[in-house]
Amino acid sequence: MHIFLTGEIKTGKTTLINYVCNEVISKGYKVGGFYSYFDDHREEENRCLYLNGAHLFQNYDEKQVVVRFTSALQPQVYTQRFNDFGKLYIRERKKIAHLLILDECSFFERQAFDFQHEILTALNEPIPILGVVRLGKASWTEQIANHNKVRLIEVTKENRNALRLELVDYFTAQIQRFPK
Repeated sequence: MHIFLTGEIKTGKTTLINYVCNEVISKGYKVGGFYSYFDDHREEENRCLYLNGAHLFQNYDEKQVVVRFTSALQPQVYTQRFNDFGKLYIRERKKIAHLLILDECSFFERQAFDFQHEILTALNEPIPILGVVRLGKASWTEQIANHNKVRLIEVTKENRNALRLELVDYFTAQIQRFPK
């Protein structure tokens, strides 16, 4: 069963994923997939959303920008970058990874059909997935939430600490089925 976290902003979903990812890597296993993150050094109205491989460090290179926010315009979404990164970070990495990280699936990818395809295809494969899904604004994320191989967990400030160990135990057991 794949696990996707959901919940309010700033409840610790990505922190949980980082913790599980670090534990998996410390045991000698490989991760694939992606992280999305903001450049917190910029003002709120002029910031960028970046996408990078889960096995890589955060990189604030312009080519990693997938959404640009400005005060004057609607967010500018770079759909082709989502599609290209989906092939690179999901399809290519799952050939060697023991765990896929998909942080976060949301409404910005609503026109990135290749990206969506990579994620929805991975749901039917044996490699375990830990992800974050934002519900309610994009029909494609409902496909993730309603998939028969997905368990959806709402993260709250009250349950996030207990989830750390639960998720590490769960994914360690899942990953041990695969050779290092």
